[in-house]
Amino acid sequence: MRSCRRYVPIFASLLALAALSAFGAERSRSAAAAPSAPYAISYHDDVEPILKASCGSCHSSDKRSGGFVVESPETLFKGGNRTGAKVIVRGAPTESLIIAYLEGSRQPRMPLNMPALSAVQLQLIKSWIASGAKVETAKIGFPYSPVATLTPPAVKNRAWVRNPIDAFVLAKLEANGLQPAPPASRAALLRRLYADLVGEPPTPAEATAFLNNSSPNAYEQLVDRLLADSRYGERWGRHWLDLVRYADSEGFEHDDKRPRAWRFRDYVIRASNEDKPYDRFIKEQTAGDELYPSSPQAIVATGYARLSPWDALSTDREQRWQDYLNDVTDTTGSVILGMTVGCARCHSHKYDRITQRDYYRLQAFFVQTRWADKRLPDSEAGPYAAQLTSSHARIAGLRAEERALRDRFREQAAAAKRERDKASGRVDVSDGEIDDFLRRDHRQELDRIQNGIRQADDEVAPLEPIADAVEDSGRNAPAEHLLLRGSLQSPGPEVKPGFIASLAGGDERDAAIEAPASASSTGRRTALANWLASADNPLTARVMVNRIWQHHFGRGIVGTPS
Repeated sequence: MRSCRRYVPIFASLLALAALSAFGAERSRSAAAAPSAPYAISYHDDVEPILKASCGSCHSSDKRSGGFVVESPETLFKGGNRTGAKVIVRGAPTESLIIAYLEGSRQPRMPLNMPALSAVQLQLIKSWIASGAKVETAKIGFPYSPVATLTPPAVKNRAWVRNPIDAFVLAKLEANGLQPAPPASRAALLRRLYADLVGEPPTPAEATAFLNNSSPNAYEQLVDRLLADSRYGERWGRHWLDLVRYADSEGFEHDDKRPRAWRFRDYVIRASNEDKPYDRFIKEQTAGDELYPSSPQAIVATGYARLSPWDALSTDREQRWQDYLNDVTDTTGSVILGMTVGCARCHSHKYDRITQRDYYRLQAFFVQTRWADKRLPDSEAGPYAAQLTSSHARIAGLRAEERALRDRFREQAAAAKRERDKASGRVDVSDGEIDDFLRRDHRQELDRIQNGIRQADDEVAPLEPIADAVEDSGRNAPAEHLLLRGSLQSPGPEVKPGFIASLAGGDERDAAIEAPASASSTGRRTALANWLASADNPLTARVMVNRIWQHHFGRGIVGTPS
């Protein structure tokens, strides 16, 4: 994860693709004026966005007003209950009922209770129908396209170029008649490096050492030293912790403490400082228990799936668990893939090619997950081992005091119970009944002991070698259903685990899943982890490169990193 060096080749590929594809931006149509020259109208670029934005709220797969759905070409050409196949007649816009409803010559005018389409929008749809209503194969653009090896562009000022990235930057500047900014001063470089990598200014001695270093590699030496500094992982680990919604408490009204959450925090910091490869980093968090069951740190890493807010007071257990599944699905999409998949929980995306089925197929990878407090090797207690031994001894002593106090007053509690119940002979009393008696006449002594036990337990809980982790609750997962409008009370068709179709070559196919031999687990999260970290899924690397660029330079190459 050492960002300055490991990702230089990826930066070059990313910038090259950006320069040539302008981040996948297709030609845009002005809403203010009709195009001045004829062009081939695209269903995906021109027509589909209009229909989904204007008609999608009523004519979606879940609402199906009039039986008409605009979410795909197949449903669009099928028409509705009254329009049938005549909704679009290829080559004949005047015979196509969709035009009649959009123009208002057939009532009610569409879209219902919304502004009518503009003349330009209406003309685009008419022209598309007139030209045969063709639906071209959907183009998969940047950042979903495969990584390509591109030749850096030729530039005039070749002396300025020190690496391939420079060539792409300079080519853009020269194309706009601009010159690069002059080199930063040594003092500015020093300030930027410290702020960027460790988040603290240099000490006077550190500043003097760098400014007086006459070596031609002084800057590179400082970069290497700061990357090796423990503060590097602390600063850069925070970026990841913010993304995965790390917190030391559960949120909501009760807001219980998470005394062991710090182990995940330290795992992230350690991963940064140990230069853990990013693919391994993702795999450990998503499926460390299945992929690396003998690694304590991989078990700790699965705490990634334990960081969602948790409403401990909720009485609706099914909805609470569904809220958890929604959160871990949304987080995986936005953090690792840079996609707001959460919008597809209730409806297919109106613009991005993410369907409701995609959302719940992604969620199906987690449906068998359960929370587990995993005991780690005693060696993971680390510097707290002596404190744990001392605290356990203290707790044992207090519990012995508690037992002795109960034994001391057991007969008195039994006598009080006989008198209360008008019983004769021997009566048995529980520890709770003895405590009730003690609280009446000896509260101070009992409270001192029990408060001491609680305090010692609170001190021990964060130090115990136990991890907040996840695991699968067996090999047989329950069925996962698409939830209509995202409601647990409205289950739709069953779905199997699968990847977002637009990121898997456009095909909606079930994931190949193999249960691990070493654990009673489904292997679903392993399949997800392997796909997320696969070279065949370039989006994962591009999202991370964009985040690294964002935190080094203040703004990502793509301005919407999540």
